[in-house]
Amino acid sequence: MNTVLRAYNELGREGIITSEVGKGTFVNITRQELKSHNRQVLLKKIIEHSLEEALSLEFSMEEFQRVVTDYITGVLCLTASTPILGENDKIVGIVSFNIQFEDLVRAKDVI
Repeated sequence: MNTVLRAYNELGREGIITSEVGKGTFVNITRQELKSHNRQVLLKKIIEHSLEEALSLEFSMEEFQRVVTDYITGVLCLTASTPILGENDKIVGIVSFNIQFEDLVRAKDVI
């Protein structure tokens, strides 16, 4: 199978194009959808490369998944603290809280 035919077959499997015998080949998605698709393909390749590298260094799938999840959770978490002031502006305590990205998304959906 030649390279062009292989490319057409791959695009057809991904739903990007359809071919009709005697009529031609037609693009099924918009430019924005294609850009989004290409970005997702690139991101999957980055993840695949990272996973292959981790496995070659003898990390388990579970370790890889846990570290990635912990990293994402840490990056997407905001911690804020503020002092509690008493008489004469003396600090009598500290209030702190964590806001997870997921909580912000849920709050946006509620508002």
